[in-house]
Amino acid sequence: MLGLIFGFLASFLIARNYGADLVGNVATITSAFTLLSLVALFGNQTLVLKVLPEFIEKYNHSTAKRVYFQLIIITLYFTCGVVTTWLFLEKFTALTLIRGLEQYTLLVSTLLVLSVFRRLNTKTLRGLGDYKIYSLFELLPPILLASTATVAIALNTPEHYFQYVYFLPLLIMGFLSFIFVSKTFKFKIKGENNILESPALLPTKASLMRISLPMFGVTLSSAIIAHFDILMLNYFTSSSAVGVYSIYIKIVAITALATQSINAMFAPTVSRLFSSNKEHELKSFAKKTTLLSFTVTLTLAAIVFLFHKPLLGLYGLEFLKETPTLYLLLLATLVSSFFGSVGLYLNMTGHQVSFFRIMLIAAAINIGLNIILIPQWGSSGAAAATLFSIATWNILATRKIYMTYKYTLIWSRGRYA
Repeated sequence: MLGLIFGFLASFLIARNYGADLVGNVATITSAFTLLSLVALFGNQTLVLKVLPEFIEKYNHSTAKRVYFQLIIITLYFTCGVVTTWLFLEKFTALTLIRGLEQYTLLVSTLLVLSVFRRLNTKTLRGLGDYKIYSLFELLPPILLASTATVAIALNTPEHYFQYVYFLPLLIMGFLSFIFVSKTFKFKIKGENNILESPALLPTKASLMRISLPMFGVTLSSAIIAHFDILMLNYFTSSSAVGVYSIYIKIVAITALATQSINAMFAPTVSRLFSSNKEHELKSFAKKTTLLSFTVTLTLAAIVFLFHKPLLGLYGLEFLKETPTLYLLLLATLVSSFFGSVGLYLNMTGHQVSFFRIMLIAAAINIGLNIILIPQWGSSGAAAATLFSIATWNILATRKIYMTYKYTLIWSRGRYA
């Protein structure tokens, strides 16, 4: 919640002092390095949460550290490949993710590299059980970004240089993440009975990549649905349109707070009930959770709908021009909460490969619809693509759950729901 507030503050300060164009530029650069970094991670930011606790439990922290370094090497290989491909496409072809912002290609590359390792190291801290530092690394970016935005505005920083100042905290945190992971490992290993591990105990890089593949697919597909619309809007329309659209996304994010909070306890609870074969309790818990999430989301969406005009007016009159887009994005959030946390449910009940395939379908649909609809309808086309792709993967995941368990997560007292 605090991170969302500071995210709002940063975008508000930029919009009020520089206008929608710069908001759009920042959103485009953010979407570009975020999407590219998730490709480079190859699902390792999720895999590290699985393998580190497993090897700590079976062996010790020294063994887990060796597995961590294997993941670092794999990630480094993919990062080098992604950066090289990105620079080649930007410099030597007509293809680009940041049309009109080519002067920031090197900045995106740098942010990409440090974002990759910051994300991996942050999840590593969580896997090691260092939840205080993990929470700090999750919370600090929006706070520091809002702070640097304030400083840049106070110093009357020209628009051309604003991005370099604004993203400086992410560069610093990328380096700091290595220091904290190193210190955490050192603290955990200290006093531990260090057993000399046989190399046979360690997973190979190939085996780690096989495990991470479905995780990579789901993460990348989710990132495409979350960021591809921003990049395509920048390509087909203008920075101003991107700026307005990105503010709408931040406002709609308010309605997803309930789902995010509930999901924090949803996944481990589903995993525990499923592994204990408590099918009746699992079904009841999943349905009640969906009802609670949808009720709160609907209430928050109604509040946003009723008060969105005065809220958007604070940013400037140009942010009131595309309100039908906001309505479509609100509907997308409602659709997602109506079906429940179907993705987490499939992942926690052993159907992650099926969910991986579902998300690939949804991502492909999202890419196609963005390319088709944005040139004709602008931001409304982007919102429609998001709505349709979210509805697609929720419907397909719900169908998979029903075909497997003969019920859905949608709240109903009916026999077949």
